[in-house]
Amino acid sequence: MIKSFTVKNYKALQLVSIPLTQIHVLIGQNDTGKTSLLEAIHAFCASTQGTLVSAFPGRWEGRELVHSAAQEPLIELAANLVVDQLPPLAYEIGIEFPSRDRQVAGPAYERFSFNEGDFQEIPKRSSNTTMVGSGYQVSSAERRDLDLIAAIVGTSSLYRLDARIMAIPAAIDGRLNAR
Repeated sequence: MIKSFTVKNYKALQLVSIPLTQIHVLIGQNDTGKTSLLEAIHAFCASTQGTLVSAFPGRWEGRELVHSAAQEPLIELAANLVVDQLPPLAYEIGIEFPSRDRQVAGPAYERFSFNEGDFQEIPKRSSNTTMVGSGYQVSSAERRDLDLIAAIVGTSSLYRLDARIMAIPAAIDGRLNAR
């Protein structure tokens, strides 16, 4: 289970860190980052299942997803993870966005830590996937750790509800029941 989540430089979210529970409610005024936070959590989870480009939802190009005040074109996502009878685990990824097209330069860094110890860097490969989400051959101990992270983070689905599609007519058409 994801116990806490931190996002840095994603859309309007310059730096947000929140504790999470099994059921969590986000409440706030319009345009304050609720949807961006959910998208960032989704991207974090989806990054363990496929390419980084497909992890970020919606239409975007270049650095559009990176916060406007960011020094570098880098979005950072991190979580503290808990699984029964295992020490706490932390996992972080930093994702670089080049200035053109719908591309991700790949993970700038990827690392994890057990039991609040020092972070262990995950070997960087030149690809558009995280090592957690890839099938790259690594030592069996490293693969076990990466698979554990992927299992805890799990999968994510992002649904958008369109009020126009969900709307019901203002008046029921009586002709439908006349038969």
